[in-house]
Amino acid sequence: MLFGVNKKLIAGYIAIAIFMTGDGFELTFLSRFMVDQGFSAVQASMMPTIYGLVGAFAAWASGVVSELCGTKRVMIFGGVSWVVLQVILLGAAIPSGSYPFILTVYAIRGIGYPLLMYSFLVMITEVTDKRHLASAVGLFWAAFEIGIGVLGTYVPSAVIRAFGEYTTLWVAVPFAVIGTLVVVFCLKPTSDAKGAGMTGREVGRELARGVTVIFQDHQVFLAVCARAICNFSLYGLPVIMPLYLASHTNGGGAWFEVTDWMVIWGTMNVITVFTNVMWGRIGDKHGWIRQMRWFGAGLCALGTLWFYYVPQFFGKSWPLMIVGAVILAFGFTAFVPMAAIFPALIPDHPGAAVSANNLASGLSTFGGPLIATLLIPVVGFGGVCWAYAIFYIIGSLLTWFIHPKQPGFDLNGKRLPEEERRRELELESAAFTAVQPA
Repeated sequence: MLFGVNKKLIAGYIAIAIFMTGDGFELTFLSRFMVDQGFSAVQASMMPTIYGLVGAFAAWASGVVSELCGTKRVMIFGGVSWVVLQVILLGAAIPSGSYPFILTVYAIRGIGYPLLMYSFLVMITEVTDKRHLASAVGLFWAAFEIGIGVLGTYVPSAVIRAFGEYTTLWVAVPFAVIGTLVVVFCLKPTSDAKGAGMTGREVGRELARGVTVIFQDHQVFLAVCARAICNFSLYGLPVIMPLYLASHTNGGGAWFEVTDWMVIWGTMNVITVFTNVMWGRIGDKHGWIRQMRWFGAGLCALGTLWFYYVPQFFGKSWPLMIVGAVILAFGFTAFVPMAAIFPALIPDHPGAAVSANNLASGLSTFGGPLIATLLIPVVGFGGVCWAYAIFYIIGSLLTWFIHPKQPGFDLNGKRLPEEERRRELELESAAFTAVQPA
């Protein structure tokens, strides 16, 4: 075991880090690259919007599809489809200059990374003892951040300076290929496909379960709401802070340059690599729900308001803004147990559980920027930050009504007396071992 994680999964974590490095290459410059090709800013911004919509659908479907078809098979399909469509995008679509062609290929490519990523999350829930599930999920998000948040940012920034943007997009392909090959040759399948022999209606019913389960259990519904809220600032602050900190738009103060903001946000991403692992282990030892309630919601609300008020009172203060980045890094990653809570609430359908979690994640991706877009003209940057903070308070309150069964804790998230806790953990470990393949 590594950090409480099954060694069978190590190759998968490595694959995620390598593959997501390639997927993250374009994030910081694709819009500008498209404008340089002669397309409008609206057309450039439409690409990640449609890509995100397709990715959200694929993320929702990935859990149940993995259960039906087998996790490794779906991961391979996701990786291969991404590589093939990236080659078509760079080799045919972009050179053609046809925007509909480019948009179509780019959008369809959006199914690739969620199928590879979130299918592996299903695999994690299948082979990980519930006592260590938050630790395993924390390592998953750490691998993700190493890829898309760290290497996916710093590697292309170096390549661009040497070879330009178009060549840099091609350099993403080897990373995706290597990540996929790691899955093919190094990751062992952990379960058989459950969809063999099922009728079309039965398959459709299983696919729909990823949505219907949300409305069949009020705790799952509340967990979806809390999961959506937990990343509002993660996706909303990158929309408003470049304007607030680096311009005079809508009351911005232009205290920093845009590149300064990128360094501050990049620092936050680097820290999350470590805090994802840390909070995963803390959650397994001291309770999933209480960690999210007090540290996740509390630190995210504080960090969001911190980013708004520090420039107001202290101007261009690098040390204080870095402190804000640290606060947010600890806050965002304190929500790591969310991916463990869904399988605990829906133990008989791990694929549907992951799908519900992924659907909530997609809502977060759109909800954060949407709140900013709607409120900036009405209440300004300060109002948007307060809106995020209020949502985090609501998310904290919701956790009082979510009661997953975490081994060693009661339904209110309180640690059991030591003797009772030890006995329950032993029973859980024995039950888990009994159902694992030899």
